[in-house]
Amino acid sequence: MLKVIVHPKKVNIQNPVVLTGFQGTGLVGSIALQYLVKKMNAKQIGYVDTNELPPIALLVDGEIQHPIRIFQCKKKGIILIGTELPIPQKLVYSIASAIVGWSKLNKAKKIICLDGVGSKSSEMSEKPKVFAVINNEKLEKEVKEKTELLRNGVLIGVSAAILLESKERKVKNICYLSEAHNNLPDGYAAAAVINELNKVLKLNVDTKPLIKEAKKFEETLRNVIEKAKAIPKEQEDGKIMYG
Repeated sequence: MLKVIVHPKKVNIQNPVVLTGFQGTGLVGSIALQYLVKKMNAKQIGYVDTNELPPIALLVDGEIQHPIRIFQCKKKGIILIGTELPIPQKLVYSIASAIVGWSKLNKAKKIICLDGVGSKSSEMSEKPKVFAVINNEKLEKEVKEKTELLRNGVLIGVSAAILLESKERKVKNICYLSEAHNNLPDGYAAAAVINELNKVLKLNVDTKPLIKEAKKFEETLRNVIEKAKAIPKEQEDGKIMYG
């Protein structure tokens, strides 16, 4: 029998805002959440676990940790839940349901999912668009003044399951989606959703270092692509190419 455990059961923040970041397009949710944890100096307070998760443990600074971790920034009244690892499809709804149920138990103001949506361009954009999806009409006025609402489309993954479960349980839920590269980690897109949170939650998190890393990654990637394009010609000429 599938059993999902969220530990601790209760948190010591009154009416927290719960942020979630899971693997999706461009790894936006995972990148953004871990960056927020670091920059907000959030403290780990617990984890989400299930007997069906693969037997994986993370080693972080010499410490063994659960894959899906829970952090808090008490000063900002924020809880952060997420992982860098992919969630098996068969566990998505169970984990989403556990997170929403736990958020409701802790009387969360709302759940905010951070995620990416596939860009039409094959290139990474330095200024990607950010859209919002809401599960509650009462949130519309609050959100649409700051962010363009996504009216039509298909959502998949943990964020989609959280939106559906939140609607069923009447928990306010917003999902911020940044246009992101379909096949590569997209730091620009992660920075864009964090900038959106800066506007709505007044976090004042500096995303310049994240954007700088994204530029560095993009330059490295371009060099790799250019070298890969040159390989057939070098092979024709009988030359050997080194890094």
